[in-house]
Amino acid sequence: MVAGKLASTAAMLLASAITLVKAGEMDVPGMPGSNQFIPRASPLSQDYKRATSKVYSVNQDYSGSNFFDAWQFFNWADPTNGMVNYQGSGDAWSKGLVSIDGNGRAIMKVDDSTWLSEGSYRDSIRITSNVPFRKGQLLVLDAQHMPYGCGTWPAFWTVGANWPWGGEIDIVEGVNNQDRNQMTLHTGPGCEIQKTTNFAGNILQESCDAFYNYNTGCGIQDPSTKTYGKGFNAGGGGAFATLWTDDGISIWFFARNNIPADLSSKKPNPSKWGRPRAFFSADDCSMGQFFGDQTIVFDTTLCGDWGGATYQSGGCPGTCSQRVTNPNNFKEAYWAVNYVRIFS
Repeated sequence: MVAGKLASTAAMLLASAITLVKAGEMDVPGMPGSNQFIPRASPLSQDYKRATSKVYSVNQDYSGSNFFDAWQFFNWADPTNGMVNYQGSGDAWSKGLVSIDGNGRAIMKVDDSTWLSEGSYRDSIRITSNVPFRKGQLLVLDAQHMPYGCGTWPAFWTVGANWPWGGEIDIVEGVNNQDRNQMTLHTGPGCEIQKTTNFAGNILQESCDAFYNYNTGCGIQDPSTKTYGKGFNAGGGGAFATLWTDDGISIWFFARNNIPADLSSKKPNPSKWGRPRAFFSADDCSMGQFFGDQTIVFDTTLCGDWGGATYQSGGCPGTCSQRVTNPNNFKEAYWAVNYVRIFS
């Protein structure tokens, strides 16, 4: 259970969310928790080497002045109960919440200029891809800056149809003053992860079942403070690479000065990259059973089910609702994206 959240409230929220997503009315990013599981030992398999032994080529390239042409703007109420007004395309551009900067980077920001009364919602951005990410492909995000700070909950993630039955892959996610990235799957019942020598991160929960433990999901926390928030931005950002094959889902992170040459040259060969930060093996979670084609999502919400519940325990001042009133609190709440690429 997420710290500070009453079980009855969480149960009602999850029940409501499940009802809506089954009806096709919403999808939700994960709400990782704080439970720590002791990893179970398992034999080293050959799945990892087999899954990565291929040189990939560009299928979709989202970058530069045409970046936003490949996305839809989500402008409905936040499914995770965040204190945000997601803006449609026209308003997003006219209000300066999206732009292409002088270096060709796509900027997506939370409003950082408007003072609000307590309880009001702040303008923000959520976009979803027109083209899906599919099994057999490699998805790469290269970003120079990500949102961070008290009250923020940014994520770069993917979601299948009829959540949670089509699965969800949270590639970049965190809240408030978190300093390490969390990678999480959310699925129907029956999917889990086990610790092996195949990945470097630390398991937070083994069950990926969205109906278990208030949709915490099977999270893996990256050990490096360069992977999220202030540390990520201070290092000039970096690249996250997600490979989805019959054998499982692997996620790597590369700091700016350590991005592989084959990735920069658009001919990635993951077999040369070493251990990923996270590996969700098909031995414990069938890729065909629990995942369908995935829509790619960027969003930045404020407070919400996870960010609000852990706001004060994260060392943040006052209340999250009070935090939202002051635009100066969100000067760092923006994405600066060099590119998103899908390789096949």
